[in-house]
Amino acid sequence: MKKIHILILAIVYGTLTFIFHDVLETSVGAWMYTFSFLAFATGVIAGAYYVTKLIITYYFYNKENAE
Repeated sequence: MKKIHILILAIVYGTLTFIFHDVLETSVGAWMYTFSFLAFATGVIAGAYYVTKLIITYYFYNKENAE
């Protein structure tokens, strides 16, 4: 998939979530909202993990090669 397709899907999903959850107040909207929040939380945790892993790897790599 190209980046533009993913961007269009994200915009459509966000719009549908807003309409179903905030405007119509349906259970489908609440489920979509919960799924979006869990996906966001997973992305934040994964991002923090990879940044921490990268920092630790660089720290030990530079420590070994400095000698």
